[in-house]
Amino acid sequence: LQGGFGTIIAGEHDTPLKMSSKPVDVFNDYHYADIAYSITGERRESDIIMYKTPALGAYAATIAVMPGDDSGKDGEDDNDGFADQISAAVTYQGDNLYVALAGDQDVGGDDTVRLSTSYKLDNLKLGALIQKSDLSDTADSANPNLKKSSPLYHLSLFANDIDEQFSRVISAAYTIDQWVLKAQLVETTNNGTDDLGNKEEVDSSAMSVGVDYKLSKRTKLYSYYSELTVDSNDSIGLNEDYEYTAIGLIGIEHKF
Repeated sequence: LQGGFGTIIAGEHDTPLKMSSKPVDVFNDYHYADIAYSITGERRESDIIMYKTPALGAYAATIAVMPGDDSGKDGEDDNDGFADQISAAVTYQGDNLYVALAGDQDVGGDDTVRLSTSYKLDNLKLGALIQKSDLSDTADSANPNLKKSSPLYHLSLFANDIDEQFSRVISAAYTIDQWVLKAQLVETTNNGTDDLGNKEEVDSSAMSVGVDYKLSKRTKLYSYYSELTVDSNDSIGLNEDYEYTAIGLIGIEHKF
């Protein structure tokens, strides 16, 4: 539903926090290269009600609520209200500069604050993101989303809970005619607790490089290389750095 009042969306959609960083994530939807494999907050909700303001000059705001379904810890908090989960973002889009401040409250059990920015200089586009996430008070500690959004989880390396996560992303894309050369680095610090209640800190990173070839406005060929690294840590049984590599030799993407 769209008009002079703005836009209203209901149903399945990306959260405002996830949408706020799309100009930064130059490997969006690439296996293991997407920032979703390293940091929390990259959520697409199936039951969302979202409102986006009309453009207010260079500014715009988006807010979304997701009705709860008793998502409280151990089922005790009875979070089944209309706005138990909230995601919001404020964006600025200038001629070459983009800035977004976004936050999630109890979305998937996480409280997250994210600052994203990108700047275009001729054919070069640079992006950066910083983010801090914590388990919300109502999070189910047996299945925290912070844990699911870490390469430690995807690589089955970290059996304990992750209570706090701090993330940094930098990216670059350079266009030459139909070619786009891309690079991205994600660094994450994961703070967790072992079975005895001892605090642990584990660092991980994801480095990706790739190239796109545009066949049309909606279709492109792409190839990329991505490497996830978890720094050595005796507390999780890693005596040396663990590296996992993903290679997309060639693929095709078409946007309908």
